Amino acid sequence: MPRTRSRVYRRPDSPFWWACYSGPDGRPVRQSTGCRDRSSADAWLAVRELERVRADAGIPVARPVQLLTATADYLAEREVEWSAKWWGTVEGFVRLQVVPHFGASRTVSSITREDVARFRTAQVGRPSARGKAGKPVSASTVNRLMWAMAAWGAWCVERAYHTENPWSGHDNLPEDQLPPPAVEAAQLEQLLAALEDPSGPLPSHGRRPNRFPWRALFEVAVETGLRRGELGRLARADIDRAERRAWIVSSHARGHNKARRLRSVALSRRALAVIDAQALRQDGLVFGPVPDPRRAFARGAKAAGLGRVWLHLMRHTGATRIGRAGASLADLMGFGGWASVKMAQRYTHTDHRRQLELVDRASEGHDRGTEAKPGGQDLS
Repeated sequence: MPRTRSRVYRRPDSPFWWACYSGPDGRPVRQSTGCRDRSSADAWLAVRELERVRADAGIPVARPVQLLTATADYLAEREVEWSAKWWGTVEGFVRLQVVPHFGASRTVSSITREDVARFRTAQVGRPSARGKAGKPVSASTVNRLMWAMAAWGAWCVERAYHTENPWSGHDNLPEDQLPPPAVEAAQLEQLLAALEDPSGPLPSHGRRPNRFPWRALFEVAVETGLRRGELGRLARADIDRAERRAWIVSSHARGHNKARRLRSVALSRRALAVIDAQALRQDGLVFGPVPDPRRAFARGAKAAGLGRVWLHLMRHTGATRIGRAGASLADLMGFGGWASVKMAQRYTHTDHRRQLELVDRASEGHDRGTEAKPGGQDLS
């Protein structure tokens, strides 16, 4: 196919210079350069000609796809795979931050690693989407959103929208690694008691309204380490009573965790007793969808003397408990359904009291094995 002679020209119906050239596939292309001056239009055309030369030499060439089009297609594909909450988080980040920063009409292939680095730096500390009253965006939030964008960048490379992934390979921003509060046995009992506290005046009909079984949910969360969504989807049909095992139900398929790995969790006798004590539901679920927990959690935190309480804290507490009981790393990974040692270590915490017990035990053992000398010196 003969190549079209490359040139720029003006059109009476457009304020921009237009270009006529041969695309990477050899077909003639007539396209607006988006440039108002001739020198910029010539530079734009030179880039297109370079793409054709690279294609002739067998070098990968990115297809010119606009950022808005690529992100919209990606989100449409992932909507059926992701949870509604995570999809909404990524969609809001793309719509409110990524597209306005880079420009909806900008081509994906023109975004460089330096552009992404500047964008990431600008995200830390900006006001959250909730307005002036919202907290500044933390480095940990930016890291997680950048992981999502790195997955989008890999998707773009697969579709030849970019020859490389400028969103991946960046060092994580430093995060404040503040461990969750350690919940001791006495605090846990106070917390559970507060979650079932029937305080408050009785209604006129003399019966208390149906309340969500927060105490039972927290007890099962501590005993099993299940996440909020997994607890809400737990059904009686998923429980093997003979083996004392519960099969995990994720948003993807029954018997799979959120990483799509087949997973079950062991049920302690206490967890099984709590499940059996729950009223039967028509949908067959043990607890059903978990409602807004803020009022119940605030009451529980005040009773236990904790700054705040959240359901996922019980996952940390459960992992820490079995770690103290002597569980190996493999046991911990199986308990939480984690695929990496790093995640198991992240959820297993030691606190100051535990460290005091260990150093005292080590010190007592040393004192029993050696005879103390005056002044700490061996005078023999």
